[in-house]
Amino acid sequence: MTEATMRPIDTVDINLVKQAVKELNSGMMKDTKIKVVAVKKEVLVQAFVDAVIKLDADGKEGELSDLVIGAYNHIFTEPVPEEEKKKKEEKEKPKGNAPVRQTLRCATFSELEAKLAEPKTPTNEMDALFLKGGTLQELVDKFKASHVDAKMFVTKSQLRGHIDYRKNKSFWVFKEEGEKGNEFIQLIGVKGE
Repeated sequence: MTEATMRPIDTVDINLVKQAVKELNSGMMKDTKIKVVAVKKEVLVQAFVDAVIKLDADGKEGELSDLVIGAYNHIFTEPVPEEEKKKKEEKEKPKGNAPVRQTLRCATFSELEAKLAEPKTPTNEMDALFLKGGTLQELVDKFKASHVDAKMFVTKSQLRGHIDYRKNKSFWVFKEEGEKGNEFIQLIGVKGE
C-alpha cells in the first residue's frame, strides 16, 4: 500500500475506521492495540493508517481483511464534490418511459383495494393475492402458476422480503397467524387508518 493524500478528516467515516481498528485489535495487533475510546477522530485515523502501513512494511498486507483494506482506501479516496454527486444522480434517474418503482402508498384500505382490483404488473398481481391471503408457499405457488417464467416471488424468502418492503415502505398491515414459515398471511389494512 502506498500512502497518498488523506481526505479531509470531517469526511472520514469514523464508524468504518472504528470497526476496522477493532478487527485489527482482536487479530493482527494483539501486542500493541490501538485505543478507540476517548480518542479524537484525527488521532484514531492516523493511528489506524500508521498500523496498516506498518503491517504492510512487515509483509502482512495479504493478511489484512476486506474491512481493513476498505477503511484504509476510504481514508485515501477523495470525497465526491456536490456537483459531481448531482451529475451522478441525474445519470441514474430513469429516462423516457423507464418504469419508476412505486410504493403503492394509499391513505385508506378501500383505496388500496381499488388499485389492486386491476393489477397492471406482476408485482401488483402478487399484492392482489395478499388480499385473498394464504401461506407463503400457497402464495408462491399461485403466483408461479400464472407466471411460469417469473424470476421474482418464486421462493418464500423473496416473498417475505416483499411483505417486509410493503410493511415498511407502503405502510401496509398484514394479519399473520400460525407457525413461522408456514403462517397464514393476509393484507388487512394500511397504517394510520
